This record gives sequence, structure tokens and C-alpha cells, in this order.
Amino acid sequence: MSSSWESKLTPQEVNAYKQYFKLASKTQPNIVTGMEAVQFFANSGLSNDILSQIWETVDEKNLGYLTEDAFAIALKLISCAQNNIKAVEPLFSTVTPLPYFKGVQLRNLTNNSISSASSSSFISSSGVSAISSSEKKKYQSIYQAQNPTQNGIPAETAKRLFAKSRLASDQLAQIWNLADIRKNGFLDETEFAIAMHYIAKLMDKSLTVLPSILPSDVYCSATTSDNVLSLSPKPISTSPLSPSKTHKIDTIGSMAFATSNSATTWDITAPEKAQYDIYFAKLDKTHSGVVQGRDAVEFFKNSKLSESELAHIWDLADINKRGALNANEFAIAMHLIRQKLTKDEALPHVLPPSLLPPPTPLLSSMKGPVLISPNATGQQSLQTSNALNQGVDEDLLGDFGNNEQLTEMTNQVNLLQNQIKTTQKNTLDIQTQRQAAEQSLNVLREKRQDLEGQVKNILQKREEAEQSILKKLKEQIKEEEPGWNSVQSDLSIAESQLKATEDQLVQIREELKDGQLENEKLRRTIHNIQMESMQLTKELDELHDIHQKKQEAAAARRKAREERKAAAELKRKQEEEARLAEEERRAEEARKAEEARLAEEARLAEEERKAEEARKAEEARLAEEARLAEEARLAEEARLAEEARKAEEARKAEEARLAEEARLAEEARLAEEERKAEEARKAEEARLAEEARLAEEARLAEEARLAEEARKAEEARKAEEARLAEEARLAEEARLAEEERKAEEARKAEEARLAEEKHVKLKKNVKLRKKYIRLKKSEKGLMKRQFLVN
Repeated sequence: MSSSWESKLTPQEVNAYKQYFKLASKTQPNIVTGMEAVQFFANSGLSNDILSQIWETVDEKNLGYLTEDAFAIALKLISCAQNNIKAVEPLFSTVTPLPYFKGVQLRNLTNNSISSASSSSFISSSGVSAISSSEKKKYQSIYQAQNPTQNGIPAETAKRLFAKSRLASDQLAQIWNLADIRKNGFLDETEFAIAMHYIAKLMDKSLTVLPSILPSDVYCSATTSDNVLSLSPKPISTSPLSPSKTHKIDTIGSMAFATSNSATTWDITAPEKAQYDIYFAKLDKTHSGVVQGRDAVEFFKNSKLSESELAHIWDLADINKRGALNANEFAIAMHLIRQKLTKDEALPHVLPPSLLPPPTPLLSSMKGPVLISPNATGQQSLQTSNALNQGVDEDLLGDFGNNEQLTEMTNQVNLLQNQIKTTQKNTLDIQTQRQAAEQSLNVLREKRQDLEGQVKNILQKREEAEQSILKKLKEQIKEEEPGWNSVQSDLSIAESQLKATEDQLVQIREELKDGQLENEKLRRTIHNIQMESMQLTKELDELHDIHQKKQEAAAARRKAREERKAAAELKRKQEEEARLAEEERRAEEARKAEEARLAEEARLAEEERKAEEARKAEEARLAEEARLAEEARLAEEARLAEEARKAEEARKAEEARLAEEARLAEEARLAEEERKAEEARKAEEARLAEEARLAEEARLAEEARLAEEARKAEEARKAEEARLAEEARLAEEARLAEEERKAEEARKAEEARLAEEKHVKLKKNVKLRKKYIRLKKSEKGLMKRQFLVN
């Protein structure tokens, strides 16, 4: 089964990427270490900064190594950087040539051996020869004759020129997608040479099917010799982040309108446009090519500008006055908001010419199927027509044929052949799936028979085990029967003495009851002592608090008295020296009296401390006894808790297993729904593209639909049978386990009961024998005394 990244690439790319992975992975299987990746990627000719960005993108978890899927993402980003192609989401949908690594050659990408190095005369991986030097010169002369701009030839000019080839509209659209590497609505000299090369090969019938991805050899042969190995890639503006990392609109707005320290101008630069396109793509959830006014207004409010300023910006950006913004108009609005936030300049009354968007390369004059091609400016499309300028008389290259009827019939034959091959492939897939389903059903039936045989074996073994246990119990009873008879005879002899023993037992029970009552009284007495001890402790704490408060009050009084004394001395220093001396004497006497009082309190406190120590010692003894009892109780609780924990762990493990099974089933269901949704989408696209086709195609589509429904019904039936079989198996296992457990419990209970009865009988027998011996001794003693008396 192929991994997810392999299903999103062409077979040529998958083959090449696997060869690169094997070449890079040298020390450890299935991974490329960091050092190996650095050494291998250094041959790409990219700068260290770009390679560092690529590494940080693919190694998000900082593992220090690359798996095969992460290595494929890195190769796709390197190819984008080498060819100045902007990466879009999802990353693997970005059309790029194969990445180039100096000194690395690829083998057997198709039937021929292909090298990553550039060449001007070898055969490409798609079966089309690369562009020769003479052909490239011819295409360059045609390119120069079209008066190209700085960006290249516009889409309208290219459309008029390519229409002279009289090729089918879908072929021209596919050629445009292959050649428009930069995705900006213009064709430079290299892109124009690629487009002309494929047009020429289709016209001279050396090529019948266009490749889905541009071969690297065609691209290298179309570039000038000084640009093949010295590419100066632009920084990658987007990362292949998963959809789960997409933020909400308000979070995106906070990121978009964050103030930047870099200087901006009124002209929208390429990095700014790339950044605005990211926000536009996230707001355009329906992929309609426009953002509605409601969504745009909510997004622009994150800039914290006033409503009047936002309304003026909207009037400037909404050039078409339709209440919605396309990608260019959205970029204009974002640029004006960013300019207002960073420079705080007044908004213009009219839109400056430097901010007018470039013409969108829409070949609006064509009619027919539309092929959407995302580019750096957002949602731009290349529309092609079934009739390409029927009035054009001049030849595109001067050596193309003029047989329009033959060309049209050839295109129809090719289309029908492709449809027949597709239908045959779908039929084979359905038959293969049906055979696989039948095999799965046979396997399930065999498993069911095996399970039934296992259940029968388990029941038979259980019955045999029960019979064996019963047989052993019967033999044991038979062996012990003579001993029981002798015990019964001894019991009949000792029954006369049992009454006296019972009387003694009654007396002992009364003594035990009295002891229990006395024990209860002692326990209550201990409890009362503990309560009194706690009360005394509380009273002692209160006495400590009162003593502390008294000390604090005395200290406060002394402090206040000293303060009053100091104040009086300052006021009456010269007038009342004699009176102050008298007061000092009195204060000294009061201090001595206070010290005597404090000494008495300290003595009382020492006595209280000793009493407290005695009380604490008694409490410690009682607490030790309580602690021992508490430890015994806690040990029993811990044992019970451990048993409960083990039972809880077993229950959680069972719940986790059931949850895991439910999760796997849910993932399988979601994958099936996603696959069905993908199949429905592809069927809908095919239906829209081929509504005007022959009735035979409709019949084949209906057959395919019925076959798909039959397959789904068969899969649902098999899934239901598998589920029922699994439920029956689990129920049977649970029933057998429960029966086995109950049988084991019953066996153990029976064994325990028999052992207990035997033990009780033996114990009674021993007691009776002892009593019988005592009675015999007593009888002999009486007889001896009577004999002596006589």
C-alpha cells in the first residue's frame, strides 16, 4: 500500500524521490539523518538560508532526522526554490520539475535512463525529445517578434498566437499549465519555448498525450546555458502546513495587521502580494475567487481602524463595485490598511495609478471548459474554447498542416480512446474489488467455522473436567466414610458428658460478657480522659494567650509611660526637675514590682509547662496505642483498596481496548467517507466536462455508478457480517469465561465446605476423646479412693 505522499505525486516524481531517498540514506534504514541531509541538499545549489528554512519547515518536531514523507516535502520545496515557483497548499499539488542535485543521476524513471543534469539532445521522461538548439533559436525569434514586456508575453498575446495551431482547447489549457511555471499570467522566454515545443510536437503527431508534470530535461533544455546551474531562487513564501494549523479569521487578522518595522511603498511588492494571497486563500473558503463583503469587513476590523476609514478603503479597493473583492482588490485593501497603520498618512481620495491591479490573464473570448490554475496573484484562470479563432489564416510556425477536419477527427479519436481506457480500468478495478470482497467473505466464513469448532472443544473439555472433579470427590467421600463411622460411635458414647461441658460453656460465656462490659467501661473512661485532656490543653492555650496579652499590655503601658515621661521632660525640663526625680523613683519602684509580678508569672508558667509535659506524655502513650490500631485498620483498608485498584485497572484496560476498537472503526469510516467524497467529486467533474458527449458515455457512467453502488452495498454487507461475527465471538468468549469462573467458584466452595466439615468433625472428635479420657481418669480416681476408704 502506498503512503499518502506517494498518492499525491506522479509516478515519475515518486520514482525519483525514492531514488533520492535511497542515495541520501546511508547509515540508518528508513530515515535520513541530519548530517546526511545537509550533505545531500548542499548539492542543490541553494543558499544555506533557504536550506535552513526548508529544514525548519519539514522537521517541525525537532527530531533531527527525516522520514520518507518529510524527505519528499523537502524535495518538493527545493524544486520550488530552484525554479522560482511559489509553493501553494496543498504542497504536493504544486507543479514543478524534478529537483536537480549536482553529480546525482536518476535511473529508470520511465523506459529510458534519465540524468538530472541538463542536456540539449536527449529524450525526456515523457517520451518527447528535449528542445534542440535550432528549435530554441526558432522559438526565441518568435518570442522577440511579439514585443515582450519586462515580465514576458501577456496571456492575451499568447492566446492569439497559440490559436493559430488549431489544437484542441483542453490541450492548449494543459500546455499553458505546463509552461506557466511562475504562475503570474505572463510567459518569459523559457516558458514560451516550452509551450511552443509542446505545440509543435502535438502538431507533427510525435506526441499524443501531454505529461501531467513538466519534465526536468525539457525545462533545462529550454533555459539559457548560464541559468541552468546558477538559479537564484526567491525565498519560499508559503509552507506546506496542514489545515489543522489554520487560524481563525480574527487570529489571521491580528497577524496580518501587526505593525512592521520595514518601510513600505504605495506599489505592492511581490512579498507583500504573496502574504496577502495567503490571507485571501484562507478567507475564500468556497474557492470562488472572491471574498464577500461580510467576511472581508469582519477581517478588516482586526486592524482597529475606524469604520469611516474602512469604508473609504473599501470604496477605493472595490474597483468593480460588486460588493466583493477578488485577489488583486483584496491586496489593494490590505496595502492601504498596512500603509495607514505603519505611516499614519491620510488615505487618497482616488486610487493612485500605481495601485491599479495588472490585467488578469483571462482568455475571455474562449468558450468551453474552464481550467483553474492558481498563481501568485490569487485566483486566475485560463479559459479555452472549442473553436480557436476560426478566421486565422496564417500558420503559427510556418510548417504546420492546414487540415482542420483531420485534426478535429484525430482529437476526437484520441479522446474516445482515453475514455475507453478509463472505462476499462474502472471495470478492472471493480472486478478486482469484487474478487477481494469474495475472498474476504470466504476467510470470514472459515474463521467462523474455526470459532465454532473451538467453542465445541472448550465445552467438551469443560464437561470432562467437571466429571473428573465429581469422581474425585466421590472417591474422597468413600475413603473418609469409615473414619466418620468411628467418630459417630465415639460421639454416642460422649453425649452423656456433653451437657456438663455445655454448662461450663454457658458459665464461660457469662464471664466473657462481664469482661466485655468491663472493657467497654474502661474504653469510655479512656475516652473521657482524652476529652478532659483536650479541654485542659485548650484551657492551657487560653492561659498562654492571656499571659501573652498581659505581657503585651504591660509593654504597651511601659512604652506609653516612657513616651509621656519623655514629653513631660521636654516641656518641663527646667521647671520640674525635682518632680521628675520623684516620678523616676516611683517608676523604679513600679518597675521592680512589675518584675516581681513577672517572675511570679514565670514560676507559674514553669509549673504549667511541667504539667503540660506530663499531659503530653500521657497523650503520646494514648496516641501510640491509637496509632497502632489505626495502622492495622489502614493496612486492611490498603489491602481492600489494592484489590479495588486492580479491579479498576482491569476495567479501564477493557474500556481502553473497546475505545481503541471504536476509534479504529471510526477512522476506517471517515477514510471510507473521504474516499467516497473524493470519488463523488471526480465523478461530478467528469459529468460537467462531458455533458455534451455521446449517449454511450452516459451508459458507461451509469454502469460504473451501479457497479460502485453494488460494491458499496457488498462492502457494507461484509462489514456488517464481520461486525456480527466479532460480536458473537466476544459474547461467546464472555459466556464461556463466566461459566468457567462460576464452575471454578462452585468447585472451590464445595472443597472448602467439605474441608470445613471434616475439620469440625475431627475437632469435635478430639474434644470428645479428651473429655472421655478425663472422665475415665476421674472414674478411676473415684474407684481408687473408694477402694482406699473400704
